[in-house]
Amino acid sequence: MRRVCLAGFSEVNRWIANQQPPDVEVWGMNEAHSFLQRYDRWYQIHPRNWQEDRKRRAGIVALPKANTFGRGDEHVGFLRAVKVPLYMRPSEVSGEFPAAVPYPYEAVRSAFGSPSGLYLTSSAAFMLAHALLEDDIKEIRLAGIELSVGTEYFQQRPCMEYYLGIARAKGVNVVLPPVGCSIFQGEVYAGEPT
Repeated sequence: MRRVCLAGFSEVNRWIANQQPPDVEVWGMNEAHSFLQRYDRWYQIHPRNWQEDRKRRAGIVALPKANTFGRGDEHVGFLRAVKVPLYMRPSEVSGEFPAAVPYPYEAVRSAFGSPSGLYLTSSAAFMLAHALLEDDIKEIRLAGIELSVGTEYFQQRPCMEYYLGIARAKGVNVVLPPVGCSIFQGEVYAGEPT
């Protein structure tokens, strides 16, 4: 039975990722390498010029450096040196990133596509959907994935709950962080039955 911990960047509960036992795989994303002590996979799903066009249209002068995935040069250096599988957009896979492999978009679409098509609204959702493709994963733990404010709450949380629902239906145990996570939270409509 494989167990994985999907590690995001939220300071509220990301520390949980570093407390995982050795038999739990840790999958990291984006700049989480700044705090993760170990990791077994990495996900960089953003395009190289992520946010540059949006910020330019909004007239924001302080743009991130181009070709850094919306992050700094240190992050690109990490991506170049990482020794674990690095999942990226197929268009970003190149010799510059020796560990890079294309994210399995078509397999995810085929297995879990919604009626409107591919439903992936965050890096965490990309990781979760990928985990669900692997039938030997029997437990998924979340750390550093809060989904409680702004676009995370309104756009990303429903997608995570969609995939976590699929996980539960497949018999995968889902372990949420003990603090700071809004997933599967909410009042029972019309109150609890008496």
